Amino acid sequence: MASCGKKDDVQPAQPAAQVLTPEQILTSHTWLLSRTVFNNGRSTVVAPQGPNTQYTMKFATGGTYTQVWIGNNSTTTGTWTLDSNNNLDLSEFRGGGYKIDSLTTNKLRYSFTNRASIPEARVFSALP
Repeated sequence: MASCGKKDDVQPAQPAAQVLTPEQILTSHTWLLSRTVFNNGRSTVVAPQGPNTQYTMKFATGGTYTQVWIGNNSTTTGTWTLDSNNNLDLSEFRGGGYKIDSLTTNKLRYSFTNRASIPEARVFSALP
């Protein structure tokens, strides 16, 4: 008697997970400022102190951004670039020197030295 071979279950190939570039992650969300960290000898975390100190950032493909202040709905627009070392240049902010420390699909953190020469970091959460 011939044995019947068991047919292997053939599973369809799973598509490879798409790896997003930093630019794709930046432009796929509106980012809400959730806290500021000052590193003046010790880390001091400051949450936005009301609507006049909180804003959103929206980075658009092509290099423009819009910043919207929650308190009065005023906007600032400008241009942005991101180099291969994750240095973020925002045209509206003098001095530049922003470095993306962390970027995921739900969190953006960039750091810089502020006008008072104190290292500072801004942490944003992605809005749904």
